[in-house]
Amino acid sequence: MSQFALHRLTQECEEWRQAPVHGFAAHPVQSIDGTLNYMVWNCTIPGEEGSVWQYARYNLQLTFDTHYPASLPQVRFELPIFHPNINAGRYLAVSKFNPDIASPSINIKRILWAVQIRMEMPDVSDMSNKVAHHMFCYKSDEYYKKLREQSLWIAKVYPSLKKFKDEETDEETDEETDEETDEETYEETYEEDNAME
Repeated sequence: MSQFALHRLTQECEEWRQAPVHGFAAHPVQSIDGTLNYMVWNCTIPGEEGSVWQYARYNLQLTFDTHYPASLPQVRFELPIFHPNINAGRYLAVSKFNPDIASPSINIKRILWAVQIRMEMPDVSDMSNKVAHHMFCYKSDEYYKKLREQSLWIAKVYPSLKKFKDEETDEETDEETDEETDEETYEETYEEDNAME
């Protein structure tokens, strides 16, 4: 194992503990013997405010190689995510990130911010999920409706991570009923959509 990569990630762990990013979580995976594996991190990112992703937080794992920070980690989501750049294996196409991101100035905070931005702004040149890509490009209304359903469903699966946004008003009572229907619809159909990729 590259001692430089290990040293760098150990240092980043300490920096994160001292200055965590609000709404985000990141920590090395703990091995069975209690030691920390700094090459694999469990992370959580919030959906960006004002976007259809905002209702939930999203768990993912970063797997680094010995070339870090000259190379980017693999990014794999815990749950299936309907997105043009996330494949059936739940991996995000990190190779499509801005090439400048893989540099000595990169760190885990920047990587997680980049993932959050990519969720909201897909790379249309990448078709890791052809169904999602087609819907994003040609049926945007359906695409964003599905993302909202997905976000609400994930928030329901992990209610302890993030409560729904405090948007409910007296005028939105009917909308709440629609959201519950959206959650059920997504739960029933997301596996079918992933099978179509």
